[in-house]
Amino acid sequence: MIIDERVLSIYQYGHDGSMQQTYCEPIGDGVPPSATSLRPPLWTAWARPANMAANVDSEDAIYLAREDGLIRYLEIGKVRDKFELFVDLSCHLDMNIDGAFAAIASLNRKSDVLLIGGSGCDGGVFHVNC
Repeated sequence: MIIDERVLSIYQYGHDGSMQQTYCEPIGDGVPPSATSLRPPLWTAWARPANMAANVDSEDAIYLAREDGLIRYLEIGKVRDKFELFVDLSCHLDMNIDGAFAAIASLNRKSDVLLIGGSGCDGGVFHVNC
């Protein structure tokens, strides 16, 4: 999986030298560069959901965090040897996010808790129902 400011790409067969792109999805939300930056915001961290009950051979899920506070939850699965986006949810937190980002299981084991270290702020602990 390769992620840049605007696109998420999934590649297969990299281990034997015949790598091919099997999925490509725009993930930027059209946020223009700010007055202090010439580039769009960067995706700074990721975490796998603690309560992921997917078949790891054909499905995967990931939380992505962007430096401007955008969090995206993606579920990607394989259908007929092609990857498809099953779930795409997003929210925006009023904080800048740096590298400290983790997903842990909640006490009821049916949801996740995101632990986020902010950049220039205290960060926070957020309960996510998935």
